[in-house]
Amino acid sequence: MKVALIAGFAILSVTLHGQPWMANITDKNNPNFFEVQKAFNDYWNSKGFDNSKRKGTEGEDEDLAGWYQFKRWEWFMAPRVSPTGELPDPMIAYNENKKFQSQSNDRMKHIANITSNWTCLGPTSVPAANSGQHGAGRINCMTVNPHNANTIYVGSPAGGFWKSYNGGTSWITTTDHNATLGVSDIVVNPNDTNIVYIATGDTDANDTYSAGVLKSYDGGMTWTTTGLNWQLSQSRTISRILIKPDSTNVMIAATSSGIMRSIDSGSTWSTVLNVVSMCGVELKPGDSKVVYACSHDHYYRSTNGGLSFSYISSGLPTTGVERMAIAVTANDTNYVYALMSATDYSFGGLYRSSDGGTTFSSMSTTPNILGTATDGSSTGGQGWYDLALAVSPTSANTVMVGGINVWKSTNGGSTWSCVGKGYNNVTSSSHVHPDIHNLAFAPGNGSVVYCCCDGGLFKSSNTGTAWADMSSGLQIMEFYSISSSQTSSTICFGGSQDNGGNKYSSGTWTNSAAGDAMHVIIDFTTANDIYDALPNGDILFSNDGGTNWGDITPNGNANGSWVTPYVLDPNNHNTVYAGYSDVFKSTNQGGNWTQISTNLTGGSNLIQAMAVAPSNSNYIYVAAGPQSVTVSECNTLYKTTNGGTSWSNITAGLPLGNAPLTYIAVKNTDANTLWVTLSNYYATDKVFKSTNAGATWTNVTGNLPNVPVNCIVYVPNTPNGIYVGTDLGVFYTDDILGTWVPFSTNLPNVIVNELDIQASSGKLRAGTYGRGLWETPIYITTNVSTTEAIDNSIKVYPNPTTGEVYIDFPANSTTDISVYNIIGDKIDDIAIETSGMNQSKIDLSNQPKGIYLIRIQNGETVSTEKVVLMK
Repeated sequence: MKVALIAGFAILSVTLHGQPWMANITDKNNPNFFEVQKAFNDYWNSKGFDNSKRKGTEGEDEDLAGWYQFKRWEWFMAPRVSPTGELPDPMIAYNENKKFQSQSNDRMKHIANITSNWTCLGPTSVPAANSGQHGAGRINCMTVNPHNANTIYVGSPAGGFWKSYNGGTSWITTTDHNATLGVSDIVVNPNDTNIVYIATGDTDANDTYSAGVLKSYDGGMTWTTTGLNWQLSQSRTISRILIKPDSTNVMIAATSSGIMRSIDSGSTWSTVLNVVSMCGVELKPGDSKVVYACSHDHYYRSTNGGLSFSYISSGLPTTGVERMAIAVTANDTNYVYALMSATDYSFGGLYRSSDGGTTFSSMSTTPNILGTATDGSSTGGQGWYDLALAVSPTSANTVMVGGINVWKSTNGGSTWSCVGKGYNNVTSSSHVHPDIHNLAFAPGNGSVVYCCCDGGLFKSSNTGTAWADMSSGLQIMEFYSISSSQTSSTICFGGSQDNGGNKYSSGTWTNSAAGDAMHVIIDFTTANDIYDALPNGDILFSNDGGTNWGDITPNGNANGSWVTPYVLDPNNHNTVYAGYSDVFKSTNQGGNWTQISTNLTGGSNLIQAMAVAPSNSNYIYVAAGPQSVTVSECNTLYKTTNGGTSWSNITAGLPLGNAPLTYIAVKNTDANTLWVTLSNYYATDKVFKSTNAGATWTNVTGNLPNVPVNCIVYVPNTPNGIYVGTDLGVFYTDDILGTWVPFSTNLPNVIVNELDIQASSGKLRAGTYGRGLWETPIYITTNVSTTEAIDNSIKVYPNPTTGEVYIDFPANSTTDISVYNIIGDKIDDIAIETSGMNQSKIDLSNQPKGIYLIRIQNGETVSTEKVVLMK
């Protein structure tokens, strides 16, 4: 029976076994978040880590290897753990979705017209490179249909399963409403290619929980659960799944809690090797009784089809191994290769067995093919995160290794050449995006090899001599934040993980900055002025639409949170506020900065969110706290009402000891009215409102599902209309509705990190963590009372219009006409001319194209007409 898997996006996995700081963690299967965090900090402190080294982008310094990946995990997980560090149940989102959907129809009847219609803005093709690195998003794994080389399947860690019928020219996805959008491995039944299995979750960076193994009977179009599901593998990852070709009902999976085996096509599973951190399993070609498996630092062999395993160490290093990968080749069925990463993440050696995996010999330990340098001269690497190994099916001595770059050997690993260069010129045929997660040869083809990396999917048809990017059509970008231009409805900018700052302009995407791009802002007076930021608060500024950038970081050395908050003054676009351990202000777009708070957060704490009141710039709200202590100590909300001369703590009344504050929104007409959102899994603590600048708070969580709330946006000049972005989509409420309603129609089941309103087009935009940028028309609500009578005798035409609008109303009546943009801002400079006693003309020709509301009060009756301005 097919099962509908419409659950919330599951959150980050905890199985960080491959990281060296995990060595002293007592319970590696179920570690406490704060225990892992402390181990990480102790590890880097022991290396004499200088925090200033975090300047710049990932990959520029081998000493930072592993640091960026952990910080991404920490940023996302910290708001979602309990106050004492316990990790959340991955079933919460699934259960909350079912609960919300089961609300009575009677309760929802009066709000049935509150619907969304989300559409994809992309990137649906790889953004063109303006400078530096660019890509579509991270791909974990891929496989090719064994009977049709044009049918290719790929899996993203946060963007789902994708399928191509034409060799990668175009792609479709079928997992948008599954329990998790993470995919770590894919396998196709060789006897019936309609049967496809995916291992869910993210085994390399733990960006998603695993919901176990899912099965498709129709080539990956729909999915069902198997016996290896969240109840068996809660808080686990699955690195590899196999099907025995001579007995396809037998399956073997390498999971973070051991090797598991099924004899009934995945209906039931049993643990056959109870060893944590299993990361690889392979069958001996031509003899599936022999099974090879590896954990992060041990190698195992089975001679009875995986019923039992023996530890093998002959010829292999027994210490100093950080992570291992194994591979076999049909060209010599007795060959088994084992790739090692050393404890400093560098190349620990390639080893080969020629007797079916019983004994091994070292093939090479140099150069450092896991480091940044394409000549192998660099130190360190990212071997705990990037470790890929593939052997040609037609040449047993042709070996491919992926780390930061792709390397090739034609003599079994004795010598190496770099054939895929991660930091090479992006126009070079040898370029691949750095950080390689998987390498795979096409079945039976020793020339065609695929590379899964942080930028998407690359393909070589000549064993690595030249590479082509096959990622166009994959909408898998992981956005930290987005910002829409208010002067052009067709421009938006997003800061993404791994793939930098990306600009959307009239349907075309361009990459404008490399690495991780964090919080971004487009100046509301011109789309040419854009702000971007690197991790921990290096702020960049461009005054030419993102072509060239300059560093405007306060004092050149400020240290902020992973996603450091900064905002423009809504009343003066030249004024910027940035939050570090204190608040800084610039009145010339970052040219100079003044510190406007003193020891606000206690020195070691960092500001996590901030907002400036649109109606009064002297009102500034900031939320702060350190990331390296328990959540109960992490949350304090401050305000100033005099531009920073003095600050006060307004935390009282907020349950910030239980749930971290994630976002702040202030009403556009009242500096004292604000909303804050909270993360975590406390059912009653999601959204709070204050009407007296934080002196007291009202809980407006209402019927929101019990999932983290990540962001909020207020719709100006409405009856307190607000949208929130959660781990379970988007929700809306206002004073008239009095309840929260889902606003996620056609939106994938993905985490929403940022919401933004583009006013002239009347669109709400969502930056998602794994499925790119989306938009929908906003729900149109005005301050007009629903009890007001509507005067049907009033006519408004033409509609749509290119500029002039005529209004006909009854003769000898007194008529008051007002014009608003789509988000409720009254437009005061509109010329309204009266002609005779029963007609007026409105000239919209100087306004941006979009949707406008014309409110006509004629005596005691009111008519509000929606007019579309076209140009």
